[in-house]
Amino acid sequence: FSRRRGLPFVHTGLRTCGQAREAPKPRGTLRHAYQDLSITPGNPGGVPQPVLPARPASITAACGTVPLMSRLAAPPLLLLLLAAFAVTSCKNDEPASIEKPAPSVIAEPTPPPPPKLDLSGPLPPETSAVFFSADGAITPLGCFDVRTKKLVGGRKCLALVPSDAEVLLSSAFSNDLDKVGTRKNSMCEVGDKPSSFSTARLDAGAAYDWAAWPRSLGRVVEAVSADTRGNRAKQLKPDELEAVRAQIRALRASAADGDIRPHQKASLDLDGDEKLERFISVVVAHPSDPDRYLFSGLFMAPGGDLARLRPIHTSRKPNDIVSLEGAVDLDGDGRRELWLSMAFDGGSGSALVRVGDKTSTLLAPWTCGV
Repeated sequence: FSRRRGLPFVHTGLRTCGQAREAPKPRGTLRHAYQDLSITPGNPGGVPQPVLPARPASITAACGTVPLMSRLAAPPLLLLLLAAFAVTSCKNDEPASIEKPAPSVIAEPTPPPPPKLDLSGPLPPETSAVFFSADGAITPLGCFDVRTKKLVGGRKCLALVPSDAEVLLSSAFSNDLDKVGTRKNSMCEVGDKPSSFSTARLDAGAAYDWAAWPRSLGRVVEAVSADTRGNRAKQLKPDELEAVRAQIRALRASAADGDIRPHQKASLDLDGDEKLERFISVVVAHPSDPDRYLFSGLFMAPGGDLARLRPIHTSRKPNDIVSLEGAVDLDGDGRRELWLSMAFDGGSGSALVRVGDKTSTLLAPWTCGV
C-alpha cells in the first residue's frame, strides 16, 4: 500500500519468465516482505535484505512473455465493478418467474330474456277496441265500437270491455298481460262512481303507462320516448322558433313576443305515408312570474313542413303544459289518434285527439279534471 495516500500500489513493470526479480529498494522497515539475515559474499555484514518469494516453476515455465499483474491487490473500484457484474450475471442466470394465472371467476349465467308476448289477434275495424291510460287503475281514453263503427271516449267505453277480459299493460320497461277486475278509482279520481278498472298488477303496486284491450291492439300503439323532453332534444332551431311564434301571434298576439320556452320536440308518422310529422310543445313565460305562463300549446308540422305548422291543442291557463305521449290507430282507418297529456297545477290528465285535415277533436274530456 502506498504510504503517501493509503491506496493500493500497482507495479506496472514488465519482464519475461526467467528474468531475475528485482528487490524493491528498502524504505525503512519493510512489513510486507520476507527478511534474509544470512551472511553471504554479497552481504558480508548480514544486513537484513528484503526478498520476495520465488515463483513456482510451473508458473515460470508457462508464462512466456505475458505481462505481469501487480503483486498487490487490485483497486477497490475495480473490485466493486467485478462484484456488481458477478451479481448481475447471477441474477440474469436465474430463471424467469412464471406468472400465476389469475383465479378464474365463474360468471353467473345470464337469465334468459322474458318470452315475447303474443299480440296476435284481430284489429279494428274487425273488432271493438279500447285504449287506456294507467295510473293506479286503467282509465279508458277512447274506443272503437264495432257495432256502430264509431270512435267514442270516456265512460262510454266501459261497457265494451267484457268481465275478466285480458288486457295488455305497457311501460317503457315492460309489457305484461293482466285481467280486468272491478271498477275502481284511478289515482286522480274521487267519488263513488269510478270510471276505471282495477287489475291485479296495478293493485299490487306495479306502474305502467298505458293499457289496451284486446291485447292485439298493442301492435298499433306507438309510445313517444321521454327523451323528447330532454334539454338537448327539445331545443328549437331558428326556423322552428319563428314558425311557432307566428302561430302564437295568430292565436294570442299579446304572448307572441314573450319568452318562448320549448318543452318537447318529437316525430312520428301520423297517417302512414312514411313521412314523419314534427311535433313541438312550448310555453310562453309570464314576464313577471317565471312559474306562470301566458300561453302553452302543442303544434304539428305535417310531413315536417314548417310552412304548414298548425296547433293540435293550446291553453291559456297559467300552469298548463301539453305533451305528446304517443299514437294509436284505434279505428283501423290508417290515420292514428294522438295520445296527449296535460300537466296542470296539482296533477295531470290524459286525452285522445282525432286529427282532421284542418282541426283536431278530443274524443272525450281530459281525465283527472283537467
